[in-house]
Amino acid sequence: MSNELKVTGGEWFSKREGFSTVYVFSRIGGGLVQEVAACGPTNDGQDQQEANAHLLAASKKLYEALIQARESLADSLATPGGWYAIGSNHARDVIAEIDEALAAARGEAQ
Repeated sequence: MSNELKVTGGEWFSKREGFSTVYVFSRIGGGLVQEVAACGPTNDGQDQQEANAHLLAASKKLYEALIQARESLADSLATPGGWYAIGSNHARDVIAEIDEALAAARGEAQ
């Protein structure tokens, strides 16, 4: 399993452009930005539209944090006495759920 995420590099951020669309952009260097996604109007209004864009903009950081959490959990399982309070079966189930989420983020079929 490769944890490589093949997405636009750089910091992602959201910005409202006009009334109807909130965009997610990536800073790709040299002051340049690239559009990553556009969040159009929703039935529940601009607050929901902004929330969608913020979640998309944070997705790279969430992915990286999930990788770190998975590695920490796996390391703990490999350590004698690690995860004794919760139980190793539960920890393995959590790792499986994390692996599934990471694969989905990479566009891999499960």
